[in-house]
Amino acid sequence: MGEMKKACIINTYIKRYWNLMLLSYQQEEISVSELKLAFSESLEYLKLSNIIGHITGKEDFLIGTRKALLFYELFQTAIEHHLESMRAVLMSVNEKSDIFSLNMQIDMPQKSSLAEALSEKLTQEPDFSYKEAIEEDTLYLEFSVVRGAK
Repeated sequence: MGEMKKACIINTYIKRYWNLMLLSYQQEEISVSELKLAFSESLEYLKLSNIIGHITGKEDFLIGTRKALLFYELFQTAIEHHLESMRAVLMSVNEKSDIFSLNMQIDMPQKSSLAEALSEKLTQEPDFSYKEAIEEDTLYLEFSVVRGAK
């Protein structure tokens, strides 16, 4: 992958992250549609590197802005960790019984866990849950949290 393509992907993340950060100064909760917009724009820039990306799910509910920022950080960590080998990223955001979850499937030929890369971020957030499974050429990730403010 070319350095310019990587720069575009990282630049998009920085732009969308700061947009979410600015929203966090104005309100304690944001619509999940804002978070999905950030994910969608990042997925669009992955297409520059011939990586297929798609996101689905509900967006008609609120999530704490701090939690939204962490979800976007976790997403970017997963993307950067597997950028050189991934072929596709499928995502869904869901809400059930006040639990917000982000599910990711990363298609890649190289088997590689994210546990070490994420451990520092997740140990600081005890209310976050993280599950990971690797089957054949696919990494399955699930991040979830009670979706209230903060």
